[in-house]
Amino acid sequence: MLEEHLDSVLEIEADAYGAHHWSKDGFRNEISNNLAHYICAFKKNEQDELELVGYSGIWTIFEEAHITTLAVSSRHRGQHVAQAILLAQIKF
Repeated sequence: MLEEHLDSVLEIEADAYGAHHWSKDGFRNEISNNLAHYICAFKKNEQDELELVGYSGIWTIFEEAHITTLAVSSRHRGQHVAQAILLAQIKF
């Protein structure tokens, strides 16, 4: 996850969690945290452009990992996006 992804992340965040979602500053702080690892999932849309469809964050402390957030765009749920994201996080 990069700073340039945050607007798309916030759209999915609000869709997934409603009024009680993380702020842009919250994500900005997390992606600069040395203990955190945040990734995004992308799919090509109808215009053949990459669209951010999901994201996840974990904190790694020693040999443990704690999921801090995970969300998928409502249009892409049920397509195993979250599964792919979690598998990528595990490989990290």
